[in-house]
Amino acid sequence: MAEESRDDETTGAKADEGAEKVDETTAGMSEAEMHEAGMSDAEMREAEMHEEAEMVARLQEEIRNLPVGEHLLYMMQSLSTLAVGRMGVTPETAALRDLDQARMAIDAFRALMEIVAPTRPAKEMVAHRGVLSQLQLAYVAALDRGPTGEGGAEADSLKAEPPAGREAQEAGGAEKPAE
Repeated sequence: MAEESRDDETTGAKADEGAEKVDETTAGMSEAEMHEAGMSDAEMREAEMHEEAEMVARLQEEIRNLPVGEHLLYMMQSLSTLAVGRMGVTPETAALRDLDQARMAIDAFRALMEIVAPTRPAKEMVAHRGVLSQLQLAYVAALDRGPTGEGGAEADSLKAEPPAGREAQEAGGAEKPAE
């Protein structure tokens, strides 16, 4: 039994050495270059898997070290991109048009903005508020275009439920707090 354990350890060590050699040899190489170097498909797959595992490990380490506030800012950026995409304002995103999803992304952006506001510089928050305003205006314009993006009667019924805070902005007041 102890002999099997040593064999497993030796095999594992040899596999690690092989992976390191494959990684050192293949770093930055294209698939064609790996073929030219005489690597088999199995060796190339192993090299790619090893490279991906290292990249995932690096990303996980970066995420662990990133402050929560920075995560929230990345989430806000992602939400604003999603909102624009779900509004279907470009030919590329027309097929993704889903105004309920756009509204949810805008509302989530607004909620996160309220959370990060106390910890961020005032000038930065002005920029975030500007992005929120642009998203809300684009949402209203998307509603005006109707469910298919061409305008129509259904747009009027959808206007009854704009993203949170729109009523207050139209009234000229401050945005109402999230409920």
